[in-house]
Amino acid sequence: MTITETIRGTGTRSLYCPGQDLDFINHLIEMVDQAQTALCISSFLIQQNAFSESVLKAARRGVQVYLLTSLREGISTPDDELSEVEREHIQDHLNFLHKAKNEILIRLSESFHAKYLLIDPKSLQAQGMLMTCNMTTDPMTGGNIELASMMQPGEIRSAFAHFVSGFWNVATHEYLNNSELSPKKNTPDSIRFGEVGIPATSSDVTTIRKNLISLIKTAEYELFLSSWSFDEHHDVSRSCMEALDRSVKIMVFTRPSDRNLSFLTCLKKAGADVFCHSRLHAKFLIADRKRGMIMTSNFTSLGLDSGFELGLELDKNDSTALYHIMDQISGIMTPFRVLEG
Repeated sequence: MTITETIRGTGTRSLYCPGQDLDFINHLIEMVDQAQTALCISSFLIQQNAFSESVLKAARRGVQVYLLTSLREGISTPDDELSEVEREHIQDHLNFLHKAKNEILIRLSESFHAKYLLIDPKSLQAQGMLMTCNMTTDPMTGGNIELASMMQPGEIRSAFAHFVSGFWNVATHEYLNNSELSPKKNTPDSIRFGEVGIPATSSDVTTIRKNLISLIKTAEYELFLSSWSFDEHHDVSRSCMEALDRSVKIMVFTRPSDRNLSFLTCLKKAGADVFCHSRLHAKFLIADRKRGMIMTSNFTSLGLDSGFELGLELDKNDSTALYHIMDQISGIMTPFRVLEG
């Protein structure tokens, strides 16, 4: 399954649904090529491709490159739900880290799941992109249903604070002096992380969870949400069920999996419209088509209560644009059916 690229400008940001025409990955490469001093990259997985090669080229011309990514122990034993393609991505990820460790600064943690790119984040020309896809070829080129959004200047500053916190506070291991993987050194007292003013999950922040619950509880007539996975008994999930009880219409995009089955069955029986696709990986919520959020976290405790995640708040124009993007995607989704017995 491949997706045709969709890009919508909202007046304040550009929203992307990465597709097979390569506009998205080419735009990321253009951003990297414009870097003057620093690249900050956070991605659960990364592999050798045109994007990562542009990152290494930037490092070779003197740009300082920092990468936050998954600790080997956190991904080297994939669970039974991983596809063969996903298993290959994990091995490609490990191969890339081995290749890149002599050229870029890499810190790792089992918590790192956020996906974003910051270009010269302390400069007046700073750029930023948040995405739901890992920096692996297939999802960046339409193999998954994914989303991405350009960041505004204030969001870039917050994302940089989130990144600095991840680099110094959350990371547990690093490649140091071109050596093998080593425990990270203690954080110097002089390091200041800055304020993360946008929705995030980190060691002392759970504002993605707070914002999701607020959006759900204040919705008046409609919620449109998407996630790779759900925790049935999480406060966010309970808030969705309560919204159905007060006659708020809910439409859900997700993937068919044993993990999601029980909660999707509850949603469907309570009146929600549920649609599935095996390659659905986008994560967002839109309330009443006027407020919303894109985030890297799934609707699970691992992303909402712990972990390392980031999100962007959407205004009315953003929410409307995102609604129309995903409405186009609905044609390839399959309605969820409750199994009897």
